[in-house]
Amino acid sequence: MSPETGLGGPGARAEPDLVRLHLTDSALVIAPGGGELREDLVRPALPVDGGEIVCDPGIGGPAGAGRMSARLLDGRAPEWVGLIYGPEVARTAEQMLDRTAGPESDGAVGLTQTVRSTWFTRPSRTAWIFLRLAQGLWIRRYWPSPADGSALAIDPFLLDLELGALMRMEPVPVCFGSDAMESLVYGPHRDRIRGAAEHLRDHGAEDILVRKLHVLLRRALSWLIERIEDDEGDEDNEGDDGDGPGAGDEIDALWALYDDLGGLPRAVKQFYFAPVMREPRARRARVQPEDVWEGGSLVRHGTDALDWSQNFCGLLATDNDAVRWVVAPVREGGFRLDVSVAVADRIAHDIDGARALARVPIPGFLPVLVELRPDEAGARLTGWAAVTADEMRAIDVVDVVSVPGARAPLRGPARERMRELQDGATRWARRRSRSVRQQVEAPDVQSWDLLVPRTIPAGLDLSMPWAAEVAAAQGIVMRP
Repeated sequence: MSPETGLGGPGARAEPDLVRLHLTDSALVIAPGGGELREDLVRPALPVDGGEIVCDPGIGGPAGAGRMSARLLDGRAPEWVGLIYGPEVARTAEQMLDRTAGPESDGAVGLTQTVRSTWFTRPSRTAWIFLRLAQGLWIRRYWPSPADGSALAIDPFLLDLELGALMRMEPVPVCFGSDAMESLVYGPHRDRIRGAAEHLRDHGAEDILVRKLHVLLRRALSWLIERIEDDEGDEDNEGDDGDGPGAGDEIDALWALYDDLGGLPRAVKQFYFAPVMREPRARRARVQPEDVWEGGSLVRHGTDALDWSQNFCGLLATDNDAVRWVVAPVREGGFRLDVSVAVADRIAHDIDGARALARVPIPGFLPVLVELRPDEAGARLTGWAAVTADEMRAIDVVDVVSVPGARAPLRGPARERMRELQDGATRWARRRSRSVRQQVEAPDVQSWDLLVPRTIPAGLDLSMPWAAEVAAAQGIVMRP
């Protein structure tokens, strides 16, 4: 049953406040509106204490936006069940799980109960934070980079600062059960947090972001202090004499910096933030396969989509025709397959280290592999491989990957579904980017609350933009 179907049977309107709990042989499923959400490209899953939560932040459309379903995997009802869904749902979950531990546990599988709640229409702070985290983590992993630049180029550092700040808000830490999620977003920036806070203290920031940055960097500093204290404790346990220049002095300095950022924020222009200076890139005409092979006749050519789940975010253009391939005969006999994929504009300055691999599945045989490297213009990753006549005729998918450990290429209906989801996500990102740009440029903007049109009609509203979106719309980035 889909989330839109509801508990009243096929075709009935979903009531997200009606929460269905269902025991399977491996988990207790909590399904508001009667339907369990499954993780996919536009519905991320968050690992939580004793289970997982799958969220729909509205990226794939407004129909199921705001829904969150959960799976309890270790035979207990963790604290977050009540914090998100309410005490009645938590009590029912406990009672059902108790059945699995008793003498009649075998008969408990398949048990279903329905609880009326207000978790969606009057959501808790925890529910809102988790849905916002799902949106931000999706942006972090999948934010598209279309070749036309219609989606804002999100600063990963600024995005991670806000994600980390949300993860440190009470009572979210207890829901995760560890600090692994905080380390995920703060960890890559550990060496940068202090410098960013010092720049903010000394030079201020743009009006629209200065207060937000004070909050974000103070929370990042508190995390950094905790990590240094933990590291110092580990060294003490290993017998370190602690005579070195030490961690204590560093912690004191960080606490002083933390206190400094607790004062009245100072708004200035063009200091802490540096304007984004982009060298204008020559507008390139769309190269057709016929233009690539002068003097030679093409045998086959086509385009393919980039699978976002198999590539680093922000590395390559994410358009559905970003991957181009051509096959032409060579003088020595046989054929040559050339593959290229457009590079995202945002990394044009760092293209030298970019690498990717094109995989061409051949039914009944090993795939053809093509290593892709930057071309002379730095606009595309390109490569070629020799192919036989049989391999040439079998080409229907050219799958480009840039992440390690990639799964097998999607084909047929699965690949078409992938393209549909990515198309919808790109439209969502474009709409969001356009709205943020328009509103940030308006002279009467006083609050972030109205910057993005609401897609979730109930209390779980995700219209507020991220600090990284606001900074990108203003054409500014944080200094390294």
